[in-house]
Amino acid sequence: MTSLSTDTLAQAVDYLAASLENPLNSATCAVRMRVVADRLDDAYMACTSPIAQLKLAKSYPKLSRATVRFLTTKRSPSEHKELIEHLSKCRCPLYHPGMALLHNFELCLRDKIRGKSIRDTHMILQIIRILLKLITTNLTDLARHKFRSKDPAKPASQQPWPHSGEDLLPFGVADSVDGLTLWALEPDGGHYIYQLAAALGALNGAFLEAMIRPPDYTFAIREPLKHLEAEMAPYVKTSVPADLRVHLKTILLGDALQDITVFYGVLISHNHSGRVTKMLVDTSALSVPVFRRLSNLLAPLPRYSIWEAGREAIAVLLDLTKMKLARNGEYYLPKGQEMTAFNDMPPPNPFDDTFVHLWYVRKGGCCNPECPSPTTSGAYAKSCGACKMLRFCDQKCQKEAWKHKQYPHKTLCAKITSLKQQLGVDNWSHIMRDAQTDNGGTFRKMCEARSVDGKLVKEIGDTLQNIRSRTFIGPDCQSK
Repeated sequence: MTSLSTDTLAQAVDYLAASLENPLNSATCAVRMRVVADRLDDAYMACTSPIAQLKLAKSYPKLSRATVRFLTTKRSPSEHKELIEHLSKCRCPLYHPGMALLHNFELCLRDKIRGKSIRDTHMILQIIRILLKLITTNLTDLARHKFRSKDPAKPASQQPWPHSGEDLLPFGVADSVDGLTLWALEPDGGHYIYQLAAALGALNGAFLEAMIRPPDYTFAIREPLKHLEAEMAPYVKTSVPADLRVHLKTILLGDALQDITVFYGVLISHNHSGRVTKMLVDTSALSVPVFRRLSNLLAPLPRYSIWEAGREAIAVLLDLTKMKLARNGEYYLPKGQEMTAFNDMPPPNPFDDTFVHLWYVRKGGCCNPECPSPTTSGAYAKSCGACKMLRFCDQKCQKEAWKHKQYPHKTLCAKITSLKQQLGVDNWSHIMRDAQTDNGGTFRKMCEARSVDGKLVKEIGDTLQNIRSRTFIGPDCQSK
């Protein structure tokens, strides 16, 4: 195929999907795959709204399935190396003018890679980066353990993705983590894999737990730390340049920091089993020095955008390393220690804070403060029939939550229902639909435009924060 740059996008995507489905086929070529990936990226960036981006991402289910299978296939290190070498070795008939044009780096690669051999993994990881952008967008409107409905009029390859747990992770939980680990080991872009890990972990509790593997914690700790250290290397090994802010924006605060802090954010938000806390405590000697160096580099930067998100994530991780294990098996904060992550942060915005909590409880997990395993159950937690936001794993948990002494859902449910009525049903649907991609901007603007009771919003946010805090570290995990 020599017309990948002029074929319809659907035709070009078919080539890319086929290459991922059978990567050892003699016709596969990383350069040609990259041409298609760039066209997809152009189409994504041309979307004028989050809804349009989601529609595009959902338009190619065959490509999504092929990408996930490609990345989660369990291979030996030697098989992984063989795959990279095969994809990187071009066998295309370059004597054909059209084919030669496709392989012209200056024309077909927007970033004009210089000093990079096609045999490097760089190009392959860049293809993966673009594909993962589409996949993570595709998954943003799904809740935990909930999947898309099948369309009986469509063939199997064109069924909406994912329509089941097996469709999401075709090789199962453990083998999928093994498959992703080899990609995460790649020094030149392996951090992109943590985008997918975060998205899958947010939807599948068993997968999230499987990523936390003691005693080495290779995937969840050791490899992320290596990627962060690599990003910091220019500033740790040499004196900090005068134009620190510019350099940090363009180099340090790039994809690696964002990918890894988002990954840790998902782990922390679903730390109901306590395994994330245990991992951070067990590896504190390894992780704390890295987190502190990164925290020091981020400290002088302005408080906005990705800098602030990265700073907050690292501060929370450092706080969790302070925990200790009691004889009864519970983690506690020793006397003399305190959680300081939020001490120096800007004054909270009740609308933004409440939106974040609403988004997370809607995504899944049991919101009964006394539930012993709010996210480890494989069953999809059903939402409350009244507020349609908080979820409970069964009727027993919902009844307990309804009459809970400290945080009764009966009261919270009425407040959320009142908030939805003030905003309007149609506006509420629009807010939830765009939630992941606009960072709560729509919610805040609509609340302000309709003069929604700020006190009500704050009360909802405070209650949800307390509920999430209890299911995060457990009701017995406190200072002793």
